[in-house]
Amino acid sequence: MVSRAAGLDPPIDSVYPQLGDERGLRAQATFARSLGFFGKSAIHPRQLPALHDVFTPSDEERAWAARVVDAFECAGGEAVRLPGGEFVDLPVAQRAHRVLAVAIALKPQPASADDGRSHGDRAPTKGLTGPPPDVSRTETSPASPAEPSQARSRSV
Repeated sequence: MVSRAAGLDPPIDSVYPQLGDERGLRAQATFARSLGFFGKSAIHPRQLPALHDVFTPSDEERAWAARVVDAFECAGGEAVRLPGGEFVDLPVAQRAHRVLAVAIALKPQPASADDGRSHGDRAPTKGLTGPPPDVSRTETSPASPAEPSQARSRSV
């Protein structure tokens, strides 16, 4: 996408205006994610649980990202081939780093047994120059997700 070529964060998709159609919202959000969008704007707080489900990294994605970051760090920040044959270079390692950062920001991960820190707390490796860009999310208060006044934005 143009944003990535320009060195910008991935874009956020526009709203899905059909409030009563969660299935359509999920389908459109899933498609947007497959195109590289980072998130989707919501026009009502009741859309947020579906959007969070779609855009939050799955357990499998987090495990993949942890393997990639570990392998890249063990290779000293150089390109490496994983045991399954996947090639990991700087752009792949950066993507894995972003997946872990989002996962850590949205759901606390237990510290790893080897060093007492989570992957998100590790010092940057060659090419991974510090934390990924800020992640902006809109969320609702768990007490009343249907009230628009409860929506707020946070940076993680």
